[in-house]
Amino acid sequence: MAEFLFHLELPHGDKQLKEEVPGQEDHINQLFEQGRVRSYSMAAGRTMLWCVVEADTEQEAMDIVSKFPVYPFCVDVVHHTLMLHQDKPYALPDISLN
Repeated sequence: MAEFLFHLELPHGDKQLKEEVPGQEDHINQLFEQGRVRSYSMAAGRTMLWCVVEADTEQEAMDIVSKFPVYPFCVDVVHHTLMLHQDKPYALPDISLN
């Protein structure tokens, strides 16, 4: 599978878009569980979001993103095929024997 970085630009101050955000978060959580989204970030002003999507092809990645609840509001969508995407590894805390 390949990884694709998406940058989605959203309109500023769209009330209807703000109503879609909770559904967007639920949808993204499902994609995390399925292993289709590796990372997801939304700007504080809700005007941009970034995500890394895992898919077999570029078209499959676009199909995943086009099903986002906020996708119909997108002003611009840019994506790049990634050669490397490295996350900070999660580690368990040290065990205390006290």
